[in-house]
Amino acid sequence: MYLSEQRGDGYWWTPYSSLLSDDFSDYLYLEQAAMRLQKYEAQLIPGLLQTPGYATELMRQSHTPPDDDRIGTLVSVRMRRAELLREDATRLDVIIDEAVLHRRPSSAEVWRDQLDHLMEAANWPAVTLRVIPFGSLHAGVDGPYTIITFDTGDHVAYLESAVGGMIVEDEVDIARCNEVWHRISSASLTTGETINFIRKMRDHAS
Repeated sequence: MYLSEQRGDGYWWTPYSSLLSDDFSDYLYLEQAAMRLQKYEAQLIPGLLQTPGYATELMRQSHTPPDDDRIGTLVSVRMRRAELLREDATRLDVIIDEAVLHRRPSSAEVWRDQLDHLMEAANWPAVTLRVIPFGSLHAGVDGPYTIITFDTGDHVAYLESAVGGMIVEDEVDIARCNEVWHRISSASLTTGETINFIRKMRDHAS
């Protein structure tokens, strides 16, 4: 429904279209149109909360062989997306598994900067950040996803995998995503506890 409106040019990411997959270009449109994003991540810091240093190192791991010009452009796209949060145009609720905070880049400086950025972002009016601590299995074991809510109250979901993303509009599937969200939310630390948790990791980062 929403994607049928976006085919064409004129969006800020259009100049980078040759570097982006069609499904990710579709996701960027939905992300920009969203009133709220609910993101669960089990492996990595979500893109909207990444620093340039973290994003660069991550992309160097995923591009073989590394192409510095391409990576630099993709990092710029990722940073441009994050402006949504500073403008308070979109509400972002993020839940990350504790494993994300143990999967660190090789540079201690990059990691400290990333943790500082997470603590700062957790205090932005448009952002809620929570961690699911180690200790038990939880409903998020099936992998990362994003629930996208529009100002009409409609929802879609975006599921991520190693071969690309998939946009889901089926109401039953979206209801399942919401159910999982409520269950992992109940297993998460509060925002205050999450900031303290990250601060302790930052204090021992070296």
